[in-house]
Amino acid sequence: MHDFDYLLELIQKSVELDPWIIEKGLEGYGKEVVDEAEEIVEANLKRDNENLKEELGDVLSEVIIMCKLAEKRGIFEMKDVIRSAIEKIKRRRPYVLTGKKVSMDEAVKLWYDAKAKEKENRKKR
Repeated sequence: MHDFDYLLELIQKSVELDPWIIEKGLEGYGKEVVDEAEEIVEANLKRDNENLKEELGDVLSEVIIMCKLAEKRGIFEMKDVIRSAIEKIKRRRPYVLTGKKVSMDEAVKLWYDAKAKEKENRKKR
């Protein structure tokens, strides 16, 4: 079995059986992601690559758990989150689709321009 598929299987079982996850629920689980992200920053600053790898795995797991909790409540599916990430990369980093190299200034401008358009579109909704 592919490692990612196995991770998804383990997380699905965790969402169904782990009392910690069940009690925290979707609303309480966001703090877990923040805590783990802070540990990523710390490991990175210390250049502790083994710990960095572990903490990245923790964040990956926590994000997937939140996706599964949202799925369980019928809010959205994990594939919707993945599609959202893809669309955001396409909007904010269009040069990756063409393979065109851009300068840091160009990349930053494209990113801020796309972010401003996203904010504007949210206001219209």
